[in-house]
Amino acid sequence: MKVKKVNLEKYLAYVPSCLRGKKYVYALTSLSRRDSEKHGLYIPRKANFIASTFLSKLTKEQQPVSIDIPSQILFIEDKAFKNSNIERIVMNWYGVKEVGQFCFAESKIQHLVLSDELSFIPTGMCFDCNDLKSITIPDSVTTISSNAFSGCSSLETVVFGQGLRKIEGFAFEKTALEEVDIPASVKILERGVFLDCSKLKKVVLHEGLEKIPSRVFEGTAIEEIVIPKSVKILDLRAFENCPNLTKIHFAGFNPELVIDGRLLDSKFDDETLLTILTYSPYVIAYIPVEKFSDEKFVADCRDSIVKGIQARDQHFGLTEERISDNTRALNYANQVIERATGKTRKNLQEKSQQIFENFKAGNATPQTKDK
Repeated sequence: MKVKKVNLEKYLAYVPSCLRGKKYVYALTSLSRRDSEKHGLYIPRKANFIASTFLSKLTKEQQPVSIDIPSQILFIEDKAFKNSNIERIVMNWYGVKEVGQFCFAESKIQHLVLSDELSFIPTGMCFDCNDLKSITIPDSVTTISSNAFSGCSSLETVVFGQGLRKIEGFAFEKTALEEVDIPASVKILERGVFLDCSKLKKVVLHEGLEKIPSRVFEGTAIEEIVIPKSVKILDLRAFENCPNLTKIHFAGFNPELVIDGRLLDSKFDDETLLTILTYSPYVIAYIPVEKFSDEKFVADCRDSIVKGIQARDQHFGLTEERISDNTRALNYANQVIERATGKTRKNLQEKSQQIFENFKAGNATPQTKDK
């Protein structure tokens, strides 16, 4: 094993915070050919970061099967183990503080133990590691970056740390996950996090989550899901191409929740459709026309729309702007119903006028109850 003394600022395009202020550091540059698979790999105590050239002098056949990263190693540079034959990497629990992008990408890694000093999982860390079956995220990690585990086709189990706050786009795309429990500490899920996880059937979300954007669960096998009351933005395109999803439960009515997007090819049951209408009257345009042949369903649609408007008016207060928005939404919904049924309906206009008159007179209307 060789080490080399280098000027960090000249050697690295990106200087990690754990090494800033140190003029000279030792970088691992190559492995001795006498290092064998049988005896693993010895890393000198002088070294404090692993360079991207770490395995450059070895063929894949010469690479060890297992590596234990000692505590003096603070940083592993981008692509240091990319496309390697190494199957097992264990970081000392109080050692590595930061790893670079695509550090283990496209490798044969099966078992990876991360340091409890890591604060984030970088972009593409285990991208296309097809032999990786499980991963435990330390409590120290606050962010899982984009594509971190994307394409890990054998990844069946993820244990999330309790310090996690954000999971970035496509982080677990096309993995073999069957169920995930996202901790309450997570505030943000970005676009496509679990895209095309075709085996994913169960997802548990907790209070604290604020946004569910498009494509998060697209192409999964989810059958039911509960939306926490803390969610303020829900894009229905999050569930695009989820043929088994028929029911969305809402933990409680949140007047601040904005539902966006189309219903697409969804097969939501009537209860779910009616609940969605309490949040977004405009979604009525995407409900299958055949459903409007049921007079009771049509009446329930009208009641749900008005019920949602009442609850939001009570929460935000009735203003001229809200009256204008409400009138526009109610008239639009009424036009959709008329086109679908071929009948003229005045119920929505009459109810809306009654609501506005009640508010002007200072009369309260009943709030929507939590389920």
